[in-house]
Amino acid sequence: PSTYDLRKNAVVGADGVIRVPLDSAVAKRRGVVLDLLKSARSSGIPQETDTITDAEIEVTGGELPACGGCSVDYVEAILSGGREIIGEKSFEPPFARVFEKTEKHSIAIGRGAGIWRYEFRTGTRWPGTQEFEIKLTEENYVCEVSPARTIAFEEELPMIQQLGLGKGLDETSALVLAKHGYLNEAKFPDEPARHKLLDLIGDLYLSGVPVEFLSVIGDRSGHASNVLAAKKLRDACVFL
Repeated sequence: PSTYDLRKNAVVGADGVIRVPLDSAVAKRRGVVLDLLKSARSSGIPQETDTITDAEIEVTGGELPACGGCSVDYVEAILSGGREIIGEKSFEPPFARVFEKTEKHSIAIGRGAGIWRYEFRTGTRWPGTQEFEIKLTEENYVCEVSPARTIAFEEELPMIQQLGLGKGLDETSALVLAKHGYLNEAKFPDEPARHKLLDLIGDLYLSGVPVEFLSVIGDRSGHASNVLAAKKLRDACVFL
């Protein structure tokens, strides 16, 4: 097994993105650091001013379990391990709204009370439009967001398998969207919107701003645009 101390090894690059050096096998897994931080984040809202900032993570075998692309298993493991206060951190949240927007997606971030909303759109293809909104508390996140699995469109499965992507995921663990409905059973009627919100929460957490101090609306955003928004959010805040 390999152990990494995020406090010692995490590096904030010139682009504002937090990176953690991992062995080559783990580093090749897309989004591994985001998955870890999304999971750690989920257990970090027991009080208004308490959030997880530091963790030691041990990886055995050079790969993280896919767990359906959701974070509920990691959440339960982190909660069972307990938390310890190691210090205080202060910052001034943004007074103006932060936007990341193109013709295809948009993210709006502002000072708020933890109200997060995601709008999932597929155009004329089923399911069309799904919207999910939640006030983020530890209980709400654990029950309503963390179980939402990653999604795949049925027509994309051959290409995903041919490229060797999505290893550890299949039709029984990920949620597959067919042309007229879910190919397998969904945990929630709007599970795709919930999973995309899970991604957005994890990516924006890279900014270092506790999620309970923000109100966020995401529309068709993905990891790339989320990280750009995280950089803008970090730049708009003053960390003391």
